[in-house]
Amino acid sequence: MNFFEKITGSDMTKAIKSFEARAKVLPAEYQTAWNEIKNNLWVYGDFTGRNLMPILESALELLEVASADGQSITFQAGVFHT
Repeated sequence: MNFFEKITGSDMTKAIKSFEARAKVLPAEYQTAWNEIKNNLWVYGDFTGRNLMPILESALELLEVASADGQSITFQAGVFHT
């Protein structure tokens, strides 16, 4: 990441677009989980949100692996269950 990308946030824009493309191929319930994770996680970000990128990456990987393993996912009382 160069200085210009860091200042403009274009590196984060690219990462978010990549995350969204990956999430779009997940089953519907996993896409719902991904949206809930994103919506609830952003409040814990710093001014830029850059500190959340590794967490979002890991959460998406977890959803991808669970989907590939054929696990179902449900959302109950604010908690996802696989």
